[in-house]
Amino acid sequence: MNLVNKFSRELNRTKFYKLLFLLSQKQDVPSYNFVPYQYGCYSFLAEKDLSVLKKFEYLENSNKIKIKNFPTEAIVSEDSVSSIEFVLKKYGNLTSKDLIGFVYNNYPYYAKKSHIRDKFLSKTILNKFNDDICKAIYSIGYEGKDIDEYLNTLISHNITLLCDVRKNPISMKFGFSKNQLKSYCEKLDIKYLHFPQFGIDSVKRKKLETDDDYAKLFTYYRNRVLPLCTEHIENLVELISTHRKIAFTCFEADSNMCHRSYLLDYIFKSKNLGYKLIHL
Repeated sequence: MNLVNKFSRELNRTKFYKLLFLLSQKQDVPSYNFVPYQYGCYSFLAEKDLSVLKKFEYLENSNKIKIKNFPTEAIVSEDSVSSIEFVLKKYGNLTSKDLIGFVYNNYPYYAKKSHIRDKFLSKTILNKFNDDICKAIYSIGYEGKDIDEYLNTLISHNITLLCDVRKNPISMKFGFSKNQLKSYCEKLDIKYLHFPQFGIDSVKRKKLETDDDYAKLFTYYRNRVLPLCTEHIENLVELISTHRKIAFTCFEADSNMCHRSYLLDYIFKSKNLGYKLIHL
């Protein structure tokens, strides 16, 4: 709101996202993380916040980012004000086209999925977007990450298939329930598939307090659950063979505290996959 307010209370969407991105680059702890998207840097979390501000009539319900009622409680720190004024002074007079060119050329990673990147980037830079030939399976948890940070990790590792192995893919954290996560992945050309058969029943995950509790749970999972999933694992291995970069996901940041690492260990020991296993 303060950023838009500094720009005469109105910005078009292209300029807004480019300026918000440049502002985040000046912050020690960015207000928003960004992903490469159809027209460059984009934040699903910022888009969600914009919809909330429109709902409460702080912003006009239009294609532009236009302030309707500036809330008196929208106070930011002096450092934030200073950063906004820096962005205003350095980039405020640039046209949307000039801003696109500046961001694309100075932060080319965020132009990776842009539909218009060829108009702004040299062939040398474009060639760097080519995927590497290494075949890898990754393990990633979303604990401690917002949705943009999480998706950016997938994109930066060129992942094309996300395997969600939660039994119940529901989350109170924005962006991580099944339908939301699937939608965002597909917008970024990442195929999302849910495999509840590889999850652990919630009743088994209650009252996990000590390392011994977790050890008993994972022993049960390895010895009692996975041997019954032979057909599912065969189908999964066949699916894996059609992608070079795959990620298995659940909640826990530490893969050793999550069943996904035991599932992957079981698959790697029983199948000759020819993939490198990496825990992110």
